[in-house]
Parts: sequence; C-alpha cells; structure tokens
Amino acid sequence: MNAGRRLAAWLWLLGGCDTNVIVGYAAEPVVFADAGTDASTDAGMDAGTDAGTDAGTDAGTDAGLPPPPVTWPTGAHSSNELPGLQEFEVFRGRPLAVAVVYVDRITGWPGLVEPGWPVDVLTGFQGRLVLAEPLYPENMGNNQDCAAGLYDAEWQKLGPFLAARGRADTTIRLGWGVNDAEKPWRADADPTDWIACFQSVVDALRSTGPELTIAWDFNPEGRPDNTALDPFTAYPGDPYVDFIGIEHFDRYPTALDDAGWDAKCNAPTGLCSVIAFTRAHGKRLALSEWGVASCAEGGGDNPFFVRKTFDLFAEHADVIAYESYFEDDESVCSRLMGSDTLNPLAAAEYVMLYGSR
Repeated sequence: MNAGRRLAAWLWLLGGCDTNVIVGYAAEPVVFADAGTDASTDAGMDAGTDAGTDAGTDAGTDAGLPPPPVTWPTGAHSSNELPGLQEFEVFRGRPLAVAVVYVDRITGWPGLVEPGWPVDVLTGFQGRLVLAEPLYPENMGNNQDCAAGLYDAEWQKLGPFLAARGRADTTIRLGWGVNDAEKPWRADADPTDWIACFQSVVDALRSTGPELTIAWDFNPEGRPDNTALDPFTAYPGDPYVDFIGIEHFDRYPTALDDAGWDAKCNAPTGLCSVIAFTRAHGKRLALSEWGVASCAEGGGDNPFFVRKTFDLFAEHADVIAYESYFEDDESVCSRLMGSDTLNPLAAAEYVMLYGSR
C-alpha cells in the first residue's frame, strides 16, 4: 500500500472512531459526500504472518493505483441495534446500503414472523434489511412437517408485518447453513425434505409478501462442523431463489498469498465457484457474512484477504445483490472497529477500500 494512504487510513482509524464522538450520533442518519452512490446501487493470528500478508497486500494494489470505486450494494452485520450499525458507518466512512440482522429463533414463532426485534429498533436505518430466518423455531419443528406445509400459516404473517413497517422489500436469508451440523434446521443426508420445506416456506412468504426476495446460502467446504452433504444437491431450484451465497471467511483454508487465495476461491464451494454457479442460474450473489478470522484457525490480521475479496467484488459488481462484512468478536474474531481492534492491518485496508472517495 502507498505509504501516504496507509498513514491516512491509520490516522482515520485511530482518531475517527473515538467512542466519545459516536455518543449522541445514533439519533440521526449518517450523511456522507457520496451517500447517493450506495443508494443508487441498492436499487439493486499469528503475528508471524503480518509481514507476509502486508507484503502481499502491497503487491495486490497494482503498483499504487487507487482501488476501484464501490459500485455494488455493500453492508455489514455490526449489531442488531441501530447505534451499532451507525457506528460501523462512521468507522468506514460510507453508509450501509444493507444490514444483515438475526431474528429471535429461540422463543417461538412470533420471533420469526412478527420480529419486532430487531425490525422495530431499526426504524431509522435507511438501507435494506436482510433477515436471517431459520426454517422454523429452534426445538419447535422439523423438516418433514415443514415440507408438508404445516408451518405455512405462520410464514404468511411475515410479509404483512414487514410491509406495515415499510420493509416490504426485505431480503429473507432463509434456512442458512443447510450443511451446518450445528443448525437444527440443516438438511439430512437426503435433502429431499429440506428442499420441499424451503419451497413450501417460500411459497407461503410470497403469497402475502410479493416484494420479498429470498437468499439461499451454505457453508463452504473445509469447515470441521460441516455435514457430509454436498450443498449444491440441496439447491431448492431457480423459481424459489433470488440470491445465492456462502459464508466467506479467511479460514478452512486461509488465503495468505495468491496461491492460497486461488486454491480457496476456486475450490468446489469457494467464492469464485459460487459466483460461477450464480451466473449459470441467472441469479445474483448475496454474501451475508464475510471477513478475516483471527481465531477459529483463521489467517489472522490479514489485509491481503480483504483486498482480494474487494477486488473480486469489483470484478463481479454486475452480479452482486449485496455483500455484508461480519463484525464479530467471538465466533471468528473478525472485528475491525475500535482502538483495541483485533485486526488493525485489515481494518486500515478496509477503510482505505470502502471509505468515501
């Protein structure tokens, strides 16, 4: 990275994200010089790796050329609350076109189909919401009953609920993690019931929420908590899917250099392969979770991964429905914000790439 740009990014990161500045900010939406850009496009760990990844990042900046402009809908999951989303907007210097948030999937059907939290607490958010929704509440359903349409009456409540709050165009990230062993709603070895369940839910949602869009995504290969299922065998079919995606983190495997990136991205369920699958089906890419990983056997504070991912977005901007950075302290340790950030090099790179320009 050009030394002047790196210094500017560091100064911005350390000074611009002062929590004392953020206090009192939550009451008003963020206004940036190029706020219209995202609005128009939305119509649509190891310290030893630092030197290597930093060198790789410098090599990836095309001899000091400025990064391409952000022309696709870009967002984050930094909180299920408005102040947390606004804080991330201030941090990166660009408004969020999209916010990925998670419903209450523990307490029963109201948390899924009448999700006052988080929808009502995000009234002031100007971008599009992406609701991560299971196929049924945890410990209160199964794929077989879902496939038989026994939950359709519940799902028919969600569209009117969202429309009444001005969120008729919400994206539903439905049944995410089809091959994740930790998800109660995962597919069995034979995904027939899971597919029928997904289709039944989509039909119910669209019957009362015709403007809703549906995102289908899965875990890439390599994760130790994956099932043996080939996720592509659980694709519900083009009529039931608007957006396709995966969880894209710098782990299983890591991408510390070009060879590592190519192996990761071009794996059968890597991001490059998923983009090809998306194009082949005439769909758009929805990346609801991506980021560096300073725990969970990840590549650590890796700005190279941030830059390569950004460059891929720029290359395929025409097919991106949205991408969302996952600001997290625990599961993958991808957090970028704050003077105590887990990933200062990645944070500086992200701000340089995404900041308004």
